[in-house]
Amino acid sequence: MRVTFVGHASLFFECRDVTILTDPWWSGPCFGAQWWIYPDPFLEVLEGRKLDYIYLSHGHNDHLHPGTLSRFDRDTKILVAKDLDMGSGLRKMGFSVLEIPDGESIELGPGVNAVIRSTMGGDSMMVVTDGQEVCVNLNDALHATPNWFQAKFIPWLKKEYPSIDYVFCGYGTASHFPNCYRIPGKDYARTAARRQHHFNAVWAHIIQELKPKFAFPFAADVLLFEEDLFWANEPVHNSERPVHLLRNSGVPHDTEAIDLAPGFVVENGEVKSRNLRSAVSNLILRERYGPEISKANYYPEIPSSEVKGVISLLENNLETCEEYLKTFPGNYKVLLRFRNSERGIVVAKTGKRIATQIVTAQESDGSYDVIFTTRLSYFKRSMDSPFGNEIMFVGSGCVFDFPDSEIVKRKIHNEIRHIVRHHDSCPPPRYGNSSYMVHTSKQLVKRVLGMREEDLYDLWDWTVFAKD
Repeated sequence: MRVTFVGHASLFFECRDVTILTDPWWSGPCFGAQWWIYPDPFLEVLEGRKLDYIYLSHGHNDHLHPGTLSRFDRDTKILVAKDLDMGSGLRKMGFSVLEIPDGESIELGPGVNAVIRSTMGGDSMMVVTDGQEVCVNLNDALHATPNWFQAKFIPWLKKEYPSIDYVFCGYGTASHFPNCYRIPGKDYARTAARRQHHFNAVWAHIIQELKPKFAFPFAADVLLFEEDLFWANEPVHNSERPVHLLRNSGVPHDTEAIDLAPGFVVENGEVKSRNLRSAVSNLILRERYGPEISKANYYPEIPSSEVKGVISLLENNLETCEEYLKTFPGNYKVLLRFRNSERGIVVAKTGKRIATQIVTAQESDGSYDVIFTTRLSYFKRSMDSPFGNEIMFVGSGCVFDFPDSEIVKRKIHNEIRHIVRHHDSCPPPRYGNSSYMVHTSKQLVKRVLGMREEDLYDLWDWTVFAKD
């Protein structure tokens, strides 16, 4: 088995006479103009090569990238997990799609087999075996799942594959959280580093459990070029590397953990090309990626008529979610602001009534609890398609501004996330079958007793303040 790291989540397998490419993305940015691949992918390995299979782990834009997929011959077979419902869209692109039942071993060629298993959140992982070696491609499928799921899934992997040669495991945050929240007194670099440390630690835990011969962190090689978020590139990528954390916490015996870069090659247990990752420098990025940075920060002027055109989408969504939204404790007033637009939309809750109003967006009288900023095109996509919100909340295509840090505790930002995303039906009751007081009391007791699992999206808990 020969495995070449192409870039981000893309691996190129050569197993006997079978070739497999995973999650190709390199033709332009993804999630609109939000994510840019870095370092540059190693495409030389694919030149003049015929692909037998492309495995797509899930539907996020950095794994299923239509612009990149369009470059491949349509006779290349696509492998996906059957229960993720990805096949129809790929068939419309002209590909032959093999939807693999969960956990079923399929023969890709003489002596070469693959098993695909779905995990949580519409994700999947793949194991490739060639009779001599075992490679586990976890991509984003495990490191962001709850502890209880990892405790269930990892033993299955260990039982099915007691001797693993290679583990490729993601470690990225893949979320707007917490870097898209601007809060007075926030230490932005330390907050970003703390968040990244969590996923680095999960990566290290998975490797300690699986004990492969080689362990590789990957699927997190993205940059943010929008000026509001450009600062995050250095602390996210440089503050701590997962392989260093693993070494400090105890590398399993006989495991070699390598911080690989595109062009890295391992074959039959030997490293053939040791391309290693280097630190990210924002200064160098600005010098090298000037045109891309300009593109990421280009916002076409938005006429007032376009803002008027989307308010009906918003009001329909508010009506669908009314029973849920009116149970939010207290009142709020938030501004939805669109880049390079003179107009925005105010959403205000008073009692159980929620009202909207188009206003002049650039004028703020200080009365807004939160100001939410995004592109109007992102907002439209989020409002009129089931997964359109991913461009904002996975791809970091938005910013939340708070006038006062104490407002964070009210969790109005969570309400905004409901307001600006498409809903086919009303969300389930906020407090289940309990009242607000009973629900809050139960959560407090669980927290005091240590019975509540860590909330990965509690903004107040995850924010590091400069005074801390």
